Amino acid sequence: MGLLPPVRTWQSALELEHIKKLMVGLVAAFVVLEFGRSIYNVFFHPLRKFPGPLLAAVTPWWKTYEEVGKGTSLYHKLVDLHAIYGPIIRISPDEVLDIPIKKGYAPILVINP
Repeated sequence: MGLLPPVRTWQSALELEHIKKLMVGLVAAFVVLEFGRSIYNVFFHPLRKFPGPLLAAVTPWWKTYEEVGKGTSLYHKLVDLHAIYGPIIRISPDEVLDIPIKKGYAPILVINP
């Protein structure tokens, strides 16, 4: 009475193919959804009229890319963006920054003047 290895049948091979197709379908659906969301954020979102980098209108992950990928400080990047776009800038799909950095943080950070 020995242990026999499991026998792969044509049914299990078909199940594996179905799982592969399901995974490909899910990934494709995710890509299409994100592409559609990006189009909406850039062209149809209520904040589309506010100036800012295009990548900021598409995804909030551009801040991570600036700090981790490029190695630049987000503070300095925001100062540069205010110099380029003015006092109101779009910094993510659902976020607008209306405080000029140089003038905005000084009063906030003062403790018992």
